[in-house]
Amino acid sequence: MSDDDLPQIAGRIGPAYGIKGWVHIRSFLEPPELLFGLESLWLQTKSAWEPMSVVAARSHGKGFVAKLDGVADRTQAELLRGVMVGVLREDLPDTEEGEYYWEDLLGLVVVNEEDVELGRVSGFMETGANDVMVLEGDRQRMVPFALGAVIRDVNLETGRVRVDWHPDD
Repeated sequence: MSDDDLPQIAGRIGPAYGIKGWVHIRSFLEPPELLFGLESLWLQTKSAWEPMSVVAARSHGKGFVAKLDGVADRTQAELLRGVMVGVLREDLPDTEEGEYYWEDLLGLVVVNEEDVELGRVSGFMETGANDVMVLEGDRQRMVPFALGAVIRDVNLETGRVRVDWHPDD
């Protein structure tokens, strides 16, 4: 599998659920249930991405629980705790205007309205109210990913994000 074909992180396995091999899974997709409607899921092991079939899945509390193929009991399920779940980009639906996959924004240069470079997007955090871009540059910055209010423009072609944000914030 080439780097271009590697799965994109779309969730994380949590603790075991019950004794029959079910696990909690947190989906990073929007809507979250999209994770379980895809053709294939991939688990990031220490050595590589491994394909995994979902036998069954359902919502549970604020997340989901799933039965993965080949995971027979609680002991096996606990071994998967913390493992990242990936999906192939080709399996994801196209985004609408003004929607972005986090993966597409990683590495973009972020500038404010005065053209001051604030850094490059190195990651994201979910805070509940809105997602937060983590920028690496002369120092680490956290900038809310609030379209319109803070994010003024995202241009994937030029690799730039324009924000209404002061460099000292």
